[in-house]
Amino acid sequence: VEYKSPEDYISVNDFYKVLGYVCVYQADTRKVLEIMPEELTITLVGDHYPGRLVRHLKKRYGVRVRNVHKGIYYIEDFIFPVQLLVTGQLPKEEYAWLGRLRKGLDLKMDIEPLAREYKNNKNDPLYQAVMDVIVRANQKQYEEGRRMCEALKELFADELAEREEIGIEKGIEKGIEKGIEKGIEKGIQALIETCKELHLSPGQCLEKLVEKFQLSEADAGVYLNTYW
Repeated sequence: VEYKSPEDYISVNDFYKVLGYVCVYQADTRKVLEIMPEELTITLVGDHYPGRLVRHLKKRYGVRVRNVHKGIYYIEDFIFPVQLLVTGQLPKEEYAWLGRLRKGLDLKMDIEPLAREYKNNKNDPLYQAVMDVIVRANQKQYEEGRRMCEALKELFADELAEREEIGIEKGIEKGIEKGIEKGIEKGIQALIETCKELHLSPGQCLEKLVEKFQLSEADAGVYLNTYW
């Protein structure tokens, strides 16, 4: 498989590079024809139709190019079967991810559907890799979506909340460490001040005091009234 990023294209040299890899793979076996040529397939993926490459293959090798589906082409009568995927031509409804491996995505029509699909598969390394390519190719639209689109905020609410909670915990731990060097009470005071800086409510701060210093709610309340 040879994949080109949305801003790149599949060149004649790219094709021969992939062909070389396939030939080495076929030949690097213990037995002759252990892997039959017809069992191997070259797949080329790019945003644009590689017209120059196709013309070269037709002229040089007499191949036939068959458009089997919108955005999908078979290059036939070659030493290996070759399939060509033009992502810019693929129907978005049928090929939600492949059809959006490109620049210029629309926020409503493209970014939001992808985000919904990604949320259900965000732990899958393949989805992560593809989403990374799409986001890098559409950085401006993605950032606009994160800032402006309530739907996206809702979709990633759990993830954002988790990151916020981690940030709060780190801030509290750092505040405690600095204060506790001067004594337990200084550590308690530092935690309360950190909670205020992080805009936590008094009730949330009370819970942190009980958790971090093993205080009773009554004792934690006394410290809270003293330093809040």
